Amino acid sequence: MIEFIQVISTDYFEVMKTPLRAGRRFDSADRADTRGVVIVNRSFARKYWPNEDPLGRRIAAYNREFDVVGIVNDIREFGLLGELEPVVPLIYFSHSQYQRPDMQLVARTSGTSAAVIEGLRQEVFRLDPDQPVGAFVSLDQVLVESVWSRRTVAILMSGFGMLAFLLAVTGVYSVISYGVTQRSGEFGIRMALGAQRADVFASVLRDGLATVLAGIGMGLAGATIAARLIASKLYGVGPLDPSTFIGMALVMVAVAILACSIPARRAAKVDPMVALRCE
Repeated sequence: MIEFIQVISTDYFEVMKTPLRAGRRFDSADRADTRGVVIVNRSFARKYWPNEDPLGRRIAAYNREFDVVGIVNDIREFGLLGELEPVVPLIYFSHSQYQRPDMQLVARTSGTSAAVIEGLRQEVFRLDPDQPVGAFVSLDQVLVESVWSRRTVAILMSGFGMLAFLLAVTGVYSVISYGVTQRSGEFGIRMALGAQRADVFASVLRDGLATVLAGIGMGLAGATIAARLIASKLYGVGPLDPSTFIGMALVMVAVAILACSIPARRAAKVDPMVALRCE
């Protein structure tokens, strides 16, 4: 019964600021000649001992038995994308009891990166001149690389969304403006019969908003269906997030009012005699 494993030193959890939920951490008493001990994360404990105390349980691995002596919070060891890459059940082995040839050094520092890297190189060389030293990577770089692919997709989708938004604004303005031009004669007749400029302005604005609101309603219905299809690609927001839907609907209404106002103002300034002459 082996899930994902990590081999760590005694100070790993302190460096990573990982809270201990129960039991203890590894210490200097955990040597190769003592009884094997392991620490598991909460996901491992919930999976194999959902209603029991994992401390003191034994795990058989690598031809020997290990006692569970601690439980730590879950760490996203293999990705930082929330529900897209769920936390896996994980067992931590002590480096003094189960050694691996491929280990990585994790250091928490307060100095500049260049100075720290040079200091680490010199210390490794002092301990073992023949020990090869690989690349040094900051945690910030790890964070960026872990979400790079989906961040790129998010940027592209945001760009397409903005383009669609601009096309929608342009379309609303063009349709309303064309409708005002087509109704110039109607507005001239209304104003000749006593209609006020405010009445004409309100009429154009009302008709434009009615069209836009109908479009927003159909758009929300389509977005609800489409969001379910791309739910696995979303991060940090649900497929039916009310704040996102309502926010974008309000933005579209505000843009629609602005887009309708320009043709409406132009319609309100129509000279009845000019409009009737052109008609």
